[in-house]
Amino acid sequence: MDLKRFSILAFIIVAVGAIIIGFSSQNYLTDSQGDTKLQNWNGLDFKMVPIGSKEVLEQRQELKNSQSSIYGAMSGFKDGISYATTENAKSMDVDTSSNTGTSSGGTSRYSETNVQVKGVDEADIVKTDGEKIFYSPNRYNGKTYMIDALPPETAKLIGEIGKSGELYLQGDNLLIIEYDKISCYNVKDIKDPYLSWSKNINDTRYIDSRIIDGKLYMILSEKYGPIFYENYNLPYAKMYYPILPPIVDYNDEVTYIITKMDVNSGEIEDSISVVGTYDSTAYFSEDNLYFTYHVTPEYNKVMMEYILENGNNYFPKDVMDKIKRVYANEDFGEPAKYLEIMTTIEEYYNSLPSEESYNLREEFNKDFDKYMTKKWDEIESTGIIKVKLDNLSVSSGSVPGKLLNKYSMDEYDGNLRIATTKTGYWASETKSTNSVYVLDVTNIENNKINIIGELKDLGLDERIYSARFDKERLYLVTYKDIDPFMVIDLSNPKKPTLLGDLKIPGYSTYLHPLEENIVLGIGKDEYNDVKVSIFDVSDVENPKELNSYAIAGQKWSTALYEPHAFLWDNENRVVVLPAGDSAYILKIAEATEDYKITMKKQDKHENYVSRSLYINDYLFTFSYEEIHIINQKTWDIVKKIKIPYDDIKIYDDENDEDTTSVKIYNEDDIKTENNTEIVNIAPDENKNIETIVKNVELSVNETYEIELEENPSTGYIWEYNYTKNDDVVKIITDNYFAPENDLMGASGTHKWKLNALKAGTATVEFEYSRSWEEGSTTKKVIYEFKVK
Repeated sequence: MDLKRFSILAFIIVAVGAIIIGFSSQNYLTDSQGDTKLQNWNGLDFKMVPIGSKEVLEQRQELKNSQSSIYGAMSGFKDGISYATTENAKSMDVDTSSNTGTSSGGTSRYSETNVQVKGVDEADIVKTDGEKIFYSPNRYNGKTYMIDALPPETAKLIGEIGKSGELYLQGDNLLIIEYDKISCYNVKDIKDPYLSWSKNINDTRYIDSRIIDGKLYMILSEKYGPIFYENYNLPYAKMYYPILPPIVDYNDEVTYIITKMDVNSGEIEDSISVVGTYDSTAYFSEDNLYFTYHVTPEYNKVMMEYILENGNNYFPKDVMDKIKRVYANEDFGEPAKYLEIMTTIEEYYNSLPSEESYNLREEFNKDFDKYMTKKWDEIESTGIIKVKLDNLSVSSGSVPGKLLNKYSMDEYDGNLRIATTKTGYWASETKSTNSVYVLDVTNIENNKINIIGELKDLGLDERIYSARFDKERLYLVTYKDIDPFMVIDLSNPKKPTLLGDLKIPGYSTYLHPLEENIVLGIGKDEYNDVKVSIFDVSDVENPKELNSYAIAGQKWSTALYEPHAFLWDNENRVVVLPAGDSAYILKIAEATEDYKITMKKQDKHENYVSRSLYINDYLFTFSYEEIHIINQKTWDIVKKIKIPYDDIKIYDDENDEDTTSVKIYNEDDIKTENNTEIVNIAPDENKNIETIVKNVELSVNETYEIELEENPSTGYIWEYNYTKNDDVVKIITDNYFAPENDLMGASGTHKWKLNALKAGTATVEFEYSRSWEEGSTTKKVIYEFKVK
């Protein structure tokens, strides 16, 4: 092989090596004329079936392993697996079995967790029954604190349970879900709580859960099967895997276990598992769970299909003859064939005069974009898995595009409504479009869910930032440069209709219906400040933004991407938004005053504010270190409760799994000063700060982008300072992008764009810290700029 040919081949190996894995000979057929071509494919061909037996599970894992290694890819392993059908699987294995509440005590009303579906409770870090409050500020490294909330002026910390996690409060039962264990305590008397039952999750990982009618539905993740936990053996007939088109990789990234448990006893009533992707999204209605599986064909397989079908339009007969001979050669694996073909095409390009070569490449790329656009619905799709909660039976279907989060799904009147974005990731120029689909989830034949209505091409070149279904309407926000707030009619499920839209600067990431025809939005304005908007949709063809309020200088609120952090007190017409070390309390006026928004109080804490709730006319705001109680008549803080800060977790007694360490506070244990309970905290003097220095050279007027991973749900955010020559470079945009998946606590991306103003040197230093907590910096990234 000559040097030029070797160099070309080496380049292609590096460029496409990561893509070609899994390219299998199963994708090719020979037609009646002897031409080699790819099999037909469709990303919408998605079906979930039970695996059925140990042998089939092992074959499936072998297939997956073969597609994730060079050896397997070269071997041309085919999916000749005989999966079970839903009908015969049963014979293969034997089962091994903002809402307001009222209290019976001195409470007339209290807030409950802000949930998506009424009657479907969601776990959160704070729960109340109107008399007692349970608070777990650090989900997986801390304790759960018990507070006697009444009367508010004398509320106090009563005790702590040596566990932390996500909480449910069901009557006298307090459930604490840790990363590896579920515990249920009887807290009828918070001075004497006791452990009712517990379950180890073992090697699985907690993902999400709901409680409906006394049943706890857990979603756990497991990478390997079969699944065992708490002596429960999941039968193979209840393990579901997707059957995918040949051109799609078997993207079995994680196995999700769905378990139904009795809240009172902790008894596992039933379980199944479904294979999904890391960005799978879960939505619960009162009767069903809907789970997603993101499907995309492998890019280079699609490219091969295009070359086989259309190569004669670009390449001479001798080149195409060679390509066909390579395909026909059974002595080489598919990746080797792919590399040889791409090398052949690259050599042909290089044999042409430079201008002709450039024009041919451009023509090929543009035509390929057009080809992909025609197949857009098939290229990026989402498998929909329906699980009936009464018996955990499974059916499936699919829609084009990808979902933003769980609020992109809603079940209503026997139909599932879904909003998706198609990103056009394959295009030479960025493109995207959004759609709404209606699926009939009642009349299901052969376990296949079908689309019965659709509305396409909404917000071209934009993506969905928020969605909220409200009975026969959908409110949808897409965004690129401005915020189109759309009103979509779903009264005829077979014909969704765009009624009207409103274009305003900024965007909303969370939408909350306040009353009929009035929707509240939480988002950002054009200056990247946190903004609250009131939308009037009474005239559906001409929605209006009646009022808005931007919190000047405040770039972040947990409520932007965590609905549990949002509080609406309808009786007092108060919204509470946690942001940094403050809880911002806003008053929404009545319709007679056009829903005017005014700031009633900025409740400043010593630490990151995470949640709020109300009991009667008192607001409770929560941070990592304290609880503030605010009288809504006077807006005065009537009480502050300090949270004892302790990194040492009190674990269960390992010698007796039915006991746990519970610390009860007596009055003598807590010193009070000015009505505030005080605990001294010793600073960590030995903390190491990870520091990275990057050197960047720019030309005048050149722009530069910086991206850093950020997880505001932990309280840590990136902040920057110009430490040298702030007139040489200037940051011109500052945006945080939430994670595309719906996993709780997942990290997003903080992005900045800066412009080089003039020649010289400059330094910009980024610190990852909690802005209110001295000495909390854990990372530093220092950019040294040299502008020519």
